[in-house]
Order: sequence, then structure tokens, then C-alpha cells
Amino acid sequence: AANGLQVESGSGGGSSVPGTRSYVTAPISLLPQAYPRDQFERATSLAGPFNLLVDRISRDGPFLKETHEDVRGVDEYTGKLLEMYEEVYLGERRGDEWGRFARSADRLGIQRSDYMLHEDSATGGHVIKQVELNTIASSFAGLASGVARLHSFETERLGDELRSFLEGNERAVTGKVSDDGDKGVPASPAMTALPAAISVAYDRYVERHAGAGAGSSKPVVVFVVQPGETNTVDQRLLEFALHDRHGIPVVRMSLAEVQERVTMDESTGRLSFDGEASRREIAVVYYRAGYAPTDYPSGYDTAGGTGVEWLGREKLERGACAKCPCLGYHLAGTKKVQQELARPGVVERFIDDGDDAAAIRTAFAGLYSLGADANEDDAGAVRDVLLRG
Repeated sequence: AANGLQVESGSGGGSSVPGTRSYVTAPISLLPQAYPRDQFERATSLAGPFNLLVDRISRDGPFLKETHEDVRGVDEYTGKLLEMYEEVYLGERRGDEWGRFARSADRLGIQRSDYMLHEDSATGGHVIKQVELNTIASSFAGLASGVARLHSFETERLGDELRSFLEGNERAVTGKVSDDGDKGVPASPAMTALPAAISVAYDRYVERHAGAGAGSSKPVVVFVVQPGETNTVDQRLLEFALHDRHGIPVVRMSLAEVQERVTMDESTGRLSFDGEASRREIAVVYYRAGYAPTDYPSGYDTAGGTGVEWLGREKLERGACAKCPCLGYHLAGTKKVQQELARPGVVERFIDDGDDAAAIRTAFAGLYSLGADANEDDAGAVRDVLLRG
């Protein structure tokens, strides 16, 4: 399955034999779709500025609090994230000691910016517009790299047979068929870059924490996953790459398992758990779960000890291990932040380079508030929709 474009079939569609799993082909496009080269390159060039934007937002506590203030009273999930961020990173309610290891820990960002092509009515050309910026559990690097290889194979081996389709598709998207001889499917570097990034965070942890990895058991990367996860192949491809290229072991746990198995040394911030043969230390935590209210089925009563998933999340966040992502990165990816960034001058608050700020802003599709913080621009957008459709 790890060599195919597959996902687990999930409950109801799997094998009836206990202890076995079945897989189905992931939903993919069998053939590639045309995409303007200049917009592909633009999306690539925006990755760095957007990553810097997320990092700077994550460190601005007053901005995150103010932006989510109206949300926390109506969205219990976002409110809990903000409450935990305040306690761990801002020292509120529990004091500075509560989050002291988290504040000095490394932060690793693996972001995925999703774009759609927008037809510019003025020029007739296409420009990319950002749909959302995923800052937690950004998935499909493994499967997407496989799709790119599949599409490249098809266009190279079946070029003559596919010419009519490919040219028709290009004409539909761009209005013409170019004579650019350098066409083709770009190779995806994701499955090289992502394991390398996690490896850097892992090595930094070992360097910063004397004794980590000195024993017989190496520190591990913990993948936080959902119980009953169906996108296991995509996750395993990253796990295998970490092992094969960097010699880094991975352990998978749900948030509930984290709360049950992991302990934190309150004097050092080190997180560890009992492995098969010895105690294992956590160097990096990589979230592929925790991004939705359904990932916290035990509820929100952490004071009473029943909200075990939130307690597990809190334990990981307080620890000295590198977080991918930290709570600040998670909050920086909310729709409310995306909406706020669309307001005049907000991007420029975080990005000093005028060219980078302008490039980021031109990628926005436009988000408008319907809440108590709505301004005249928001009201005008509503009127346009109602009156003009």
C-alpha cells in the first residue's frame, strides 16, 4: 500500500477478517490538468513570505487574543485553544513557570497554502487566490508526490496518445496552446523537504538537551494521529522517509494515548514514555490530529480530569520538545486570522518588506466579517452580494 496511491477503506468497507485492513485507491485525477507556469512559480515564491507571516503572528499574543475575542464566546474549541495559548505562552492564570519550557522550545512549521485559479475580468488571464493556509496536520505530501510521478510517467510515455486531451485542457484553461517546449509535470520535493525539516528539529533537540540520545534508545518523533485514521499511507510514507534517510524512529499515538502514556519531568520539561524495551524521550511532536473539535471526544473539563485529549495536548505543548505546530502556529491558521489579514495594513504589521507584503496581499481572495467586528467594507461586500448576486 505504501507504494500506491491508497487510503484505508475505513469502517464498513474493510475486510471482515479481524486484525486485517483493506485499502482503496485515493481519489485522484488520472490525468494532469494545465496550470499557468507563471502562477505556479508565484505560488512557490510566496511560500517563504507566508511562512514568515505565520511565525510572526504566532508570537504576537495581543493580536491573537484580540482577533479571536468574539469567537471564543461562541466556539468552545477555538476558545480552548486560545485559553491554552494564554496559559502556556503568555503566562496568564497559571504563571510564567507553567509554560517556561514551551517558550524556549523550537517551533517547526509545515504549512500548505491552498490556491484556486481566478479569472481576471480585466485581463482575461488567471491569477492564484488563496483559499486557506493550513498550519496544522497539512497532509498529502506523500500521496501528492506519487500523483506527480504518475502524471509525469503518463505524459512522458503516452504523449502522443494524450496530446489531444492535454492540448484541449490547456486551451480551456489558458485560451491557447503554447509552443513552449519545456512543458511537463514538475517533480514534487515534498517528500525530501519535509523529512529534512523534521530531521533538523530533531537534531536541534538532541544538541540542546544534554544526554538526549546518549543511551541505547534514541529519542523519537511522535506522530499524533486520530483513532481509526484512514490516511495512514500518506503518514507512513513520511515515517519511512524519516527512518530511511535520517535514521529517526517514529511512534504513533492518539491524544488520549499521550495523556495515558507520556510523562513530563517538571524540572527539565522533557517528555518520555515507556517503550517496548526502555524509556523513550520525545524530541519532536508532529500533529496529524488535534485540528478539529471531533478530535477531543472526552470533552473540555480538564479541571475535572475528564477532557483527556485536551490534557494530552496541554502536556505536549508544555514540554521542551519541538512542536509541529505549536499552538501559536495553529491559531495563526484560523479563518478569523485570515479574515483579519485581509483588512488594510494588517499584513504590513508583520511583514516589513513592502514587496513581500504586496505579494501576499494580492493572493488574498477576500474574507469579510458578519460578526460584531464587521466594518463598512464588510457591510459593503454583503450589499454587493445581495444586490448584484
